[in-house]
Amino acid sequence: MKNTHYSELMNTYKDYDDLFVRLYRLHTYKEEEVDEIYQEIKKQLLETKMFTPIKLISILYTAAKFNNRYLRSYFAIFKMIFDEYHITTDSGISSIFLYFLNTEYGIQTSGQNNSRYKLQKLSLDVFEENTIYRAIMEDDIEKFMLFTESEDFGPLQTLRNDLFSDFFGDSDIGFMDLCSYYGAVKCFKFLITSSVHPLTLV
Repeated sequence: MKNTHYSELMNTYKDYDDLFVRLYRLHTYKEEEVDEIYQEIKKQLLETKMFTPIKLISILYTAAKFNNRYLRSYFAIFKMIFDEYHITTDSGISSIFLYFLNTEYGIQTSGQNNSRYKLQKLSLDVFEENTIYRAIMEDDIEKFMLFTESEDFGPLQTLRNDLFSDFFGDSDIGFMDLCSYYGAVKCFKFLITSSVHPLTLV
């Protein structure tokens, strides 16, 4: 495709492209900004019938998997679509979104993985405040260093969490893995330059 044709197409569909960039790079917890994004989705993608509500929900879940720090915001957009377009719980919605429908709103769902998610303490905030995992997610080096100085700190500590299953499968997730996922540069550099995390060469 010639550059001129590409440029023409990008100009023609610029609004759609901008919206998807904004969606996949979602970077806010503010309700008014989340609502604004939903209104744009509704206006440009749903009312125009470019996408069905179910397809949009699938896109939202995919975006959330790659950017789960803002899972609460993605779920809020999903819930607005779910409510306004009267989506049923047997419409092929991801089991994780179904789990949060149940835990946050008491909506009965199939719950095929609910016991596992409950065991993992899945949360729309991903990690609880004042945990080493939250420090990595926010690349808060000061808090992270404090955790590594604690007697309870284990450098090879891992977790299993289905919010990361598309990246790590059923494998245990270590601190370096989380740093890589979240782009936590400061925490990552600290791990590789300090003696708190043993590195092995393959």
